[in-house]
Amino acid sequence: MAYVINFFTSEETNEVGCGLESSKLSTSQLSDFELVRVLKTFVRNENLPDSTYVLPIIEHWKKPFLSTMEKWAVLFPKLNEVISLVSKLEEGRYLGISFNEPIEFINKKEILFKMQELEQGIPAKQRFDEFLNQNESWMQIYKPFCYAPKERIRFGAQERAKRICRYCGKKMPETTFKKDAHTISDCLGNHFFFTNDECDECNTFFGAGIEQEFVNYISIYRTLAAQYEGHPYFTTHTSSFRLDVDEKTNKIRFDILDNSKARIESSEKQTDVYVDGGYINYHKVYRALVKFVIGMLPDKQLPFFKETIKWINGEVNFSQLPIVKETIYTEPVQHPYINMFFRKNESNNYPYLIAEFHVNHLEFVYVVPGCLLDKFEVKDKVLDEFLKLRKDNNRWRNLDMHRPQPAHMQLHASFYIK
Repeated sequence: MAYVINFFTSEETNEVGCGLESSKLSTSQLSDFELVRVLKTFVRNENLPDSTYVLPIIEHWKKPFLSTMEKWAVLFPKLNEVISLVSKLEEGRYLGISFNEPIEFINKKEILFKMQELEQGIPAKQRFDEFLNQNESWMQIYKPFCYAPKERIRFGAQERAKRICRYCGKKMPETTFKKDAHTISDCLGNHFFFTNDECDECNTFFGAGIEQEFVNYISIYRTLAAQYEGHPYFTTHTSSFRLDVDEKTNKIRFDILDNSKARIESSEKQTDVYVDGGYINYHKVYRALVKFVIGMLPDKQLPFFKETIKWINGEVNFSQLPIVKETIYTEPVQHPYINMFFRKNESNNYPYLIAEFHVNHLEFVYVVPGCLLDKFEVKDKVLDEFLKLRKDNNRWRNLDMHRPQPAHMQLHASFYIK
């Protein structure tokens, strides 16, 4: 079992999750663990029920809190991140602590607005009403579901003997669960989302197959992300070009290796390079995107996606796949994360599950196909309608990932002259 304590500030992305895990203790027993009781004492008293609390940062509270966390950090290194988070908070700021209570998307927004009101005097009710008004259209159709980007979560049964692979359906002794499997590939920067219900065979199969194809697809963005603090250095190397970021100067290095596979167009203001990017199997890229979602689905949702899992495994094909949406951001996210949107009502023509996947400089929005609750053909324009409901003004690119054959990529890079 796992008992998760979340620490967060009024800044939406500033959050640290600390998990207590045990294969022998129940959640209620973990709730009585000494560290939990100590933390509740700092909030008010050790007998507080599991819930979410907001407390002001006061200097005479902050010093003993940090001192206590430093002692416990010897056993739970994750608390070092909590120490870093709290030490930067000055008097007048507020800290939220959630004791093993998943906070719904809407409730979390309301809490953050109230924290901002306490800190900055910005009226929380007015902002929350504006937020609801802006998002009313899509929230009538979809219920958002998300995990905190920096919350360490391990999915599936703790005891190996009780684990069942959610991809192949095997359990011990038919298969093994020795590897530390990630729901999202660890090479994409995932250090928080792990799974106990992906067997070693499936882990190897996906890692060398569809997940590797996805890594190949985003390789350039993974390389460019190294310009930003906290992102590791990777090199993109093909038969036609080499791209990396110099670790000393932090400048981009781009070398053409085969002039027959490149075209250069120059003007006074910029130089455009068109280079052969090789072949990518977009169908595998889509399957990888969906596999990441399936790995993080709540257990109660899994029965609706049996055909989806067969498709991920390459056992069945769908006659048509909807367009995938992709957009690019200037700054990369440090940790990949997924938001899910579950349809509330069966009477409309929207797909049951739409997902957002954020990784490096990219965001993908896509339908999870094959759901048993979708008894109609999903239209290509359904994501355009979904993004309009959200009043999303990003520039989105359409990706047709239906063909199972590899497709050629022509890459375009612009270098601006100052």
